[in-house]
Amino acid sequence: MYSSYDISFPSFGVTVKASRVAFSFFGKSIYWYGIIIAFGFALAVLYILKRCKSFGVNQDDFLNCLLIGTPAGVICARIYYVVFNYSAYAGDLAGIFRIWEGGLGMYGVVIGAALSVIIYCRVKKVKMLPILDMVVLGLLIGQTLGRWGNFMNREAFGLIPQGASGALRSVLEFFRMDFVNGADRISVQPTFLYESVWNLAGFIVLHFASKKRKFDGQTALMYLAWYGFGRFFIEGLRTDSLYLFSTGIRVSQLVAAITCVCACAILAYVLIKVKPDPAKMAVNAVSPAAAAADAEERAGEELPLSSGGPSVSEPEPEIPAKPKVSHEDIEKQIYEQAHMEGSAINRPFVPETAEALTPEKEEARRKARAKMIAEARELGLILDEDGNFIAQVDPVSSAGPADAGEEK
Repeated sequence: MYSSYDISFPSFGVTVKASRVAFSFFGKSIYWYGIIIAFGFALAVLYILKRCKSFGVNQDDFLNCLLIGTPAGVICARIYYVVFNYSAYAGDLAGIFRIWEGGLGMYGVVIGAALSVIIYCRVKKVKMLPILDMVVLGLLIGQTLGRWGNFMNREAFGLIPQGASGALRSVLEFFRMDFVNGADRISVQPTFLYESVWNLAGFIVLHFASKKRKFDGQTALMYLAWYGFGRFFIEGLRTDSLYLFSTGIRVSQLVAAITCVCACAILAYVLIKVKPDPAKMAVNAVSPAAAAADAEERAGEELPLSSGGPSVSEPEPEIPAKPKVSHEDIEKQIYEQAHMEGSAINRPFVPETAEALTPEKEEARRKARAKMIAEARELGLILDEDGNFIAQVDPVSSAGPADAGEEK
């Protein structure tokens, strides 16, 4: 209706002369509205893909929801608009399908996107709430930018309410927008701008709040509360509102109020009464597949290199300290070795005691010790005349000379 009008913001001294058409492609007009919507959509997708890990969502699951949810959102947005504006299509049913002429309800987009996520998650047995938490953040990005498509179309504007006075009227007059065509000037309220700024503020708040959420679904509830609160007041200014049939009630204003109140009530109940455990959120849960993959990755890091040497992460083997060997241990080893080889010292080891010895026993003990020293030498052990361990050498042949310590 005002496509040929310039857009002016008198309080800021800004005038925009812009056409709705960005360029033509093979004789087909490409509108700024579509370009801006597409840019907002792409930016939202990139943002969500980057945040998938922080929500514990697989990127493939999100992309599948995106493929289903995008057409579902557009279809539901069109149905929402047509149902509550049916009189405009009663005599031209074919016009229902001419979606490029405009006519989409934002709450229809929200409903369509939510339904597609719910259905997909039910079928694929995937957690639904973390995906909804991400989707609403993407919606805020798309809504923030998409409203500037309304600006280029000269639509979604409003008027100052008749009952407004005092400070409210002064503020609304300051931010008013004019459509100018020569001497013709029409003053309106830039409700598209109000909603764009409100959505941008909501995205910033929810972006940081989502990093400290206590339960899955919290961000989605915060979106419904935030967007519903702002939309309730902004919708009251618009001149193109959809009405609940013949009741005079603005549909989007009613939906905004209901969703805002319900979301706030659920948030308060869960945070105060239920006291959710953040450890139960999807991002903190480890699936069996992920655990197996992590274990396999860790095992791969510990395997030796293909050259046969130790892996980079494998620590150097520790060389155990040489144990201290007592005289008693050495004597025990000699007797046990001699017993195994059929030696003359064919008796179990008996530690020396402090019993009184007769001269005969002392002589027998001396000869036995001398023989033990000789046999020890054959085993590679050097003992002194008292049988104390001195050193270890290569064993000598039994055919060699007798040890120097042996009795002649």
